[in-house]
Amino acid sequence: MPYHKYRLFLSIPLFTVIWFIAACGAPPNASTSTPPATPGSAALNGCPTQQAPPDATSKPADVVANEIANANGQPVTLKVGQILEVRLSAPKRWGLSLQDSSQILQPDATEGWYNAMLRDCIWRFTPKSAGTASVIYAGGPVCAANTKCPDFVEAQEFDVTVRK
Repeated sequence: MPYHKYRLFLSIPLFTVIWFIAACGAPPNASTSTPPATPGSAALNGCPTQQAPPDATSKPADVVANEIANANGQPVTLKVGQILEVRLSAPKRWGLSLQDSSQILQPDATEGWYNAMLRDCIWRFTPKSAGTASVIYAGGPVCAANTKCPDFVEAQEFDVTVRK
């Protein structure tokens, strides 16, 4: 069989397969559902609030603490008046337990908020006096509706030292 007839002979089944695949799309009246939100996205995250306070970007943080630095045992040290920003991953629902009996750290907002650019939950504190304080968070998974969700609780503790 000449080459061009052989090529034509093989292309007929290929076009048939492509036509069947294309025909398998959704019927014209079928409803299409949106995919479930991804944990950690703006649509599904564990941050207490979704909007940053109005003054959140007025001054950049002087010290940033996060889960990675905490896992590596990096100390959190800053001076009175500097801003401490704690960033925790948004796919977890975080709760804050501030253990600061001497009122060294003043929260800049009543709750943490979602930062879409970082995909993190943010809390900010401004130290009012020298000393030490512990900032403890407990977090569990955030899962889309009607999905199986793992059971776990994670703790993040930041020991903060404030100098004059």
